[in-house]
Amino acid sequence: MTLNPLAPFVDNELVALRVHQRMLLADIPDWVIDGLLHGLPKTELPLSTAGGRAERRLRELATDELLGAQPAIARAGRAVAAGEVLDVIDQWVRGAGGDAGALLTEIVETLRGERADMPTPEEDLRPMNRMVVLLDLADRVSTDGYRDPRLDAGPAPATLATSD
Repeated sequence: MTLNPLAPFVDNELVALRVHQRMLLADIPDWVIDGLLHGLPKTELPLSTAGGRAERRLRELATDELLGAQPAIARAGRAVAAGEVLDVIDQWVRGAGGDAGALLTEIVETLRGERADMPTPEEDLRPMNRMVVLLDLADRVSTDGYRDPRLDAGPAPATLATSD
């Protein structure tokens, strides 16, 4: 990788960390992201001109939070993927007809169990929430301009109460 003079701290290691963390962020359930949107302001990008230094530190902090968040994120990732695979299998069975579904009965039951194991709001999700906020900040200072589309929505517009 050639050094970009406008982003001197961006190297292959940081780019690989971006990819890994963005894949983890994609596994976070939408309801977790939705619950955080009220506290995430819209901003112009990037927030830093330090060329990767702030991003690297934010990503390190997010990695630390991952230790506490990993079990919930792993379950969420499996649950989301299981739902997607079940949709594909359902389409295939409808198209194949006959007893095609019987071929996949055990797999479907396993996938249903994984989908049902989605983390719930009753669990302690603070490490996952902190990781999401740190990754959002890291992407906001990133020089590549990527944002998770769910986080890029910004807070919901406030409604003004009218007096009649």
